[in-house]
Amino acid sequence: MNEILIDGVATMENSDLAQRLWGELERLSAQDQIVQEIVWGGEDIRASVEEFLAQEQREERGPLVIRSVAAALVLEETVTAAVGQLEGLAETVDEVIHHLRCGTDGEAFARLPDTLDGLQSLAPLLDLLGSRQLLPAPEVEHHIAELGRILTEVMNSWQNENLVEMADLLKFSLRSLLIQTHDTFSDLAVELTIARLSSQA
Repeated sequence: MNEILIDGVATMENSDLAQRLWGELERLSAQDQIVQEIVWGGEDIRASVEEFLAQEQREERGPLVIRSVAAALVLEETVTAAVGQLEGLAETVDEVIHHLRCGTDGEAFARLPDTLDGLQSLAPLLDLLGSRQLLPAPEVEHHIAELGRILTEVMNSWQNENLVEMADLLKFSLRSLLIQTHDTFSDLAVELTIARLSSQA
């Protein structure tokens, strides 16, 4: 089994499979492609490539298949999904505020953990977008800092059982930040889509 297929195209063969494989992965990275699968015999071995290469004898199961996708497309899909996630989070925050102000604290607290987890998941995406220079560094730093500050204050209010303060933080601080972040991601998603379609024209 010497053949390596990359996105359906066979590469040139030589005797050192490991050298060829790592070389092809480096080439895809340089082309800004993200490897989604490394398949051998119908099994994705991406997480265990080194163990696979270390085997002295390999059962004949056909070629080693690498499937990749453009990083730009992955980012576009990720940002688009984040826009939908932010819309869902805003609706949930509104529900939490409503329950806090109506005295149904149990309903509010039942929704709060998932909401906070969803908000915390935005920071790595913001960091990624900043590192790829798709968002200005000061804007990324502002969003991450504000998100961290607001979440800390919400948690403190929760722990102190200050429900009035928590409702105000959610409505006037967090809700405002969610709208800003949603608009930023929505604009970026459109820009990424236009850039992809222009490159295909």
